[in-house]
Amino acid sequence: MSKRDLCPLRNPEVIERFGDGLLLFHSSLGTVFEVNETGSKVWLLCDGRHSVQSIEKALLLTYEPRKSIKADVEDFVSRMVQLNFVSLKSKLILKRKGRRAASEVEKAKTCRYTTPRLKEIWSEKSATSGVFLVEI
Repeated sequence: MSKRDLCPLRNPEVIERFGDGLLLFHSSLGTVFEVNETGSKVWLLCDGRHSVQSIEKALLLTYEPRKSIKADVEDFVSRMVQLNFVSLKSKLILKRKGRRAASEVEKAKTCRYTTPRLKEIWSEKSATSGVFLVEI
């Protein structure tokens, strides 16, 4: 799974203030970050539902096509991750128990972005209901 397939999710400890631009304040770290118009659009799409790739596509619809949009979005998201303003999450879907679902679960369990809680959920679900949460 590439980094572009992951979904950025805003940290709930970050307070946002809109005015002439966007100011982001990380309440527990005391870090302030000023964001330009393009960064504001990226920030608003960091909701855990849009992948980095889908954010890039959305900006291409808003702005004239530029080669730098992909790099701009990836740089912005990387910087936000470094500052702990966002985290990168995987999309989750429901899959029925079966050979393919089991292989997907095994693949997802070895993914470096998998959290211990997801592994715990998989164990509970496989033992009880036959439905898995699968990371895609």
